[in-house]
Amino acid sequence: MRAKKGRNFASVQSPAHQMSEDIKTITEYALKSKTLEEIDIDIASYNLKPCCANVVREIMDLTAFDNAVLSAQYSDIWKQERQFRITGTRCYSVYTFAKDNWSTMTRNFFWPKPFTSRYTDHGIKYEKEALIKYTRSNNYKVVELGLVICKQLPWIAYSPDGVVMADGAPTRLVEIKCPYDGILPADNLKVLT
Repeated sequence: MRAKKGRNFASVQSPAHQMSEDIKTITEYALKSKTLEEIDIDIASYNLKPCCANVVREIMDLTAFDNAVLSAQYSDIWKQERQFRITGTRCYSVYTFAKDNWSTMTRNFFWPKPFTSRYTDHGIKYEKEALIKYTRSNNYKVVELGLVICKQLPWIAYSPDGVVMADGAPTRLVEIKCPYDGILPADNLKVLT
């Protein structure tokens, strides 16, 4: 399905303080994911240590779901809700972890040292501007949201920079990257749509 284009169609809808119809639709589509149907994990069947059982109990409590999806990225709520969840950013490192030192892995995964650099600061600084330019240049309606927690498997979550909506349905996720000037020649950069 192609996103609608038209003279005055482009807009960016930021997270609000209440659940918009678009955000409800996005979360409903996420619940119907074919990928989720393939994942068959019964967390209750695992013999968890008490500390892990407490964390699982906390993340299984979805009372924070609305606050998480409505929270701004990088906010305290967003950081807190994603701490003990596998997100798109983190899933590859979990999937490819091949060492035997899981205690170090989990410590670094759940309690990472704060990381910042001029490159990440640059990306965060220009992310909103890039999203607006993407939206306008493609004439899309893009909805921003915080952290979308999977209701069936609440240890899984994602936070795209935006979701393109067309005909009342999500059609694609938007992930913004803002290359730092001087790292790559400008002629090597492409705009992905």
